[in-house]
Amino acid sequence: MDVGFIGTGSMGSLLIRSLVRYGALRPGAVWAANRTPAKLERLASEVPGVHPAPAREVVRRCPLVFLCVKPGETGAALEEVGDDLTPDHLLVILSNMLPLEAVEARTAARVAKVIPSLAHQVGGGVALIMYGNRVRPADRQRLERLLAPIARPLVIREHQGRTAADITSCGPAFLACVLQAMARAAAEAQPDLPLPVAEALVRETALATARLLAEDGMTFDEVIARISVPGGITAEAVRLLAEQVPAAWEAVFRTTREVEEEKRRRLRL
Repeated sequence: MDVGFIGTGSMGSLLIRSLVRYGALRPGAVWAANRTPAKLERLASEVPGVHPAPAREVVRRCPLVFLCVKPGETGAALEEVGDDLTPDHLLVILSNMLPLEAVEARTAARVAKVIPSLAHQVGGGVALIMYGNRVRPADRQRLERLLAPIARPLVIREHQGRTAADITSCGPAFLACVLQAMARAAAEAQPDLPLPVAEALVRETALATARLLAEDGMTFDEVIARISVPGGITAEAVRLLAEQVPAAWEAVFRTTREVEEEKRRRLRL
């Protein structure tokens, strides 16, 4: 089955590269459109075999189309492909800001939403999936099977999307920010410990902790309990973190929701 991508910016190119790299798609089965020829040329040079084509041709050739444009450009992209997008198509949007119902009102296609993650670049992370009212069981199987080699596909309700995306899609940036701050604070607390060394220590510790959680099946509480001996140094530091960190995360989730709501109010599809 040929799969189309309209838009080959950050997320579109990430999906194409990852799906090809992990064997979910053959390069020859990928059709891609972009209004900037240089982006298509760069993608074609990195993934030989991808077919660059105008958006309308991508839609005509592919029953499954990923719309990988910015939210504000979605209306124009749908206008461009026009009636070529039919009830036989499954259209997948990547923006959490666009309600499925609003997109369904603009096209005859069956519509689904996928929120990808940078983690797909290494064949990991969670791909959040939300389905519109017209999506069929066969569509679900096709989409989830396609994404499985690069992610764990997880179907959620649309109203859960913002918070879930904060964890899965924004999460790598949030975690990288937290880990970077840990390394910088360590280097400041111990001036003769070079920052690159502190960063390496943090990376290795984060990777090993993730393995404890994933491979050994330990829970967060179990990891804390194994290291945080009552009355010890770690226990005191954990107590401090438990007092201060939750408020920061509450502010993060509140901020992302408020910003998304404001952007949605200004968005015209």
